[in-house]
Amino acid sequence: MSASMLIAFLLSTTVAVGFENLVANGDFNSHVAYFDLRFAHSGDVMDWDAEDSDGNPSSGSMAITEADGSGAIFGSQCIPVLGGNEYHFGGDMKIQTGTGATKILLQQFSSIDCSTGFISNFSDISIAVGMWTPADEVALFDPNANSVWLGGWFDNYTSSPATAKFDNISLYSETVIFFDHFEYGDLLQWDQWVP
Repeated sequence: MSASMLIAFLLSTTVAVGFENLVANGDFNSHVAYFDLRFAHSGDVMDWDAEDSDGNPSSGSMAITEADGSGAIFGSQCIPVLGGNEYHFGGDMKIQTGTGATKILLQQFSSIDCSTGFISNFSDISIAVGMWTPADEVALFDPNANSVWLGGWFDNYTSSPATAKFDNISLYSETVIFFDHFEYGDLLQWDQWVP
């Protein structure tokens, strides 16, 4: 195999994931599919809302309603990541009714499915009521991170129902990775050919 053939092979098996949003449906065009409501209590609800943070009439947002101030809720999605890399994450948030605090929250886990091995949180917080507030953060992920929960977190400070909205949830990496999981040490697709 010539050096030019090897370079062509490597270029064909890599992908630059920079500038590609790793969040499925983070702009909530018509639904809240792929997002889960975590830490929910009786009466808490996550639903699609027609208001879009960019004013786009053909899109919308995720609305989460906390029923009675019994604890924060988190509309989020589990996303696989590569530990030790830098990621950009963010979104737009708004307290629609009531008082409280909103966050674009990212939780790192060592498991590949966000189920075990909690590592740490990153977040951008807002307490603005009635106006969209953007969040944009950069985080160097823990080397042991393999997945993250990312989404909108809302803590209702009242004892009556309150609603927060989230839109444009995003996670970007500028790291080049191999489709064959070479970054994880999987060498099954490789041989020991030496020029």
